[in-house]
Amino acid sequence: MAPKRSSKQRALRLSAAALLTALASVPILVVGFTFHAVASVLNPPRNTDPATPGDRSLPFETVALRSRDGIDLAAWFLPGGPEAVVVAHGHGGSKATMLDHAEFLVRQGGYSVLLLDFRNSGESQQAVSTLGYHEWQDISAAVGYLSERPEIRPGRIAVLGVSLGAVSAIMLGETAHQVRAVVADSGFATAESLVGRFDRWFRLPSWPFSFLVPLAVQMRVGLSPADVAPVRRVAGLAPTALFVIHGEDDTGIPAEDARRLFAAAGEPKELWIVPGAGHGAALSTVPQEYRIRVLGFLASHLGG
Repeated sequence: MAPKRSSKQRALRLSAAALLTALASVPILVVGFTFHAVASVLNPPRNTDPATPGDRSLPFETVALRSRDGIDLAAWFLPGGPEAVVVAHGHGGSKATMLDHAEFLVRQGGYSVLLLDFRNSGESQQAVSTLGYHEWQDISAAVGYLSERPEIRPGRIAVLGVSLGAVSAIMLGETAHQVRAVVADSGFATAESLVGRFDRWFRLPSWPFSFLVPLAVQMRVGLSPADVAPVRRVAGLAPTALFVIHGEDDTGIPAEDARRLFAAAGEPKELWIVPGAGHGAALSTVPQEYRIRVLGFLASHLGG
């Protein structure tokens, strides 16, 4: 009988060892999953939409820019009137995804438009995406380019940004002296609160992901989510006019973020919470009203 007992004991020891190994691997799997999920959010596949302004019979020039920190950027310049608008896309988008905005600005508004690819997006240089912390320098390069074009009136430049574009425009802060007006559509108030919602996006339990996600973002991007806080920069935009737009049904970034940005901003400012619109979807939800409101705002602050 002794050999049988010895065999059972070995089997129990092996089972216990396997269980301990499995339990020990759980934290590694959780951490690995968290870092992979964060990387997929911060660096999505590049948008390769082949559309160009030419597909809409809009004349355009291909433009090469360089950001203030040395990143090569791709853009399109669409000639129009002597006032100009930089149009900046959202996270995971490209200049091609903003053609609907550019078209009404040119055709109905009579503006010249610069459509920009942010760093690590579209045809621009690969770089670390930083949720707006460095991307404001891309917008600054676009504004500088327009300022040097002889057909653009000095001081008659605006920025229209959606999501990441809105955040980056607000992050211009005190450096926005060449910008007369900003349309910020679907921006967040702080990256800290945004990152705090990652666990809900992936339907994960709050613990341990509420701790691991910010840590993964910090290690991936090289800065703390607390460092990206448009709500702390927005007051510096004044006297640049600000129009905050947000979808009431935005489940990724709640409309409360727009209200916080508006409350912290200086005058002149406007706020529009769009009923029934999701994230970055105000134009597609109420296209006519969106065009009327945005063009009216720009006319008020770019004209004269």
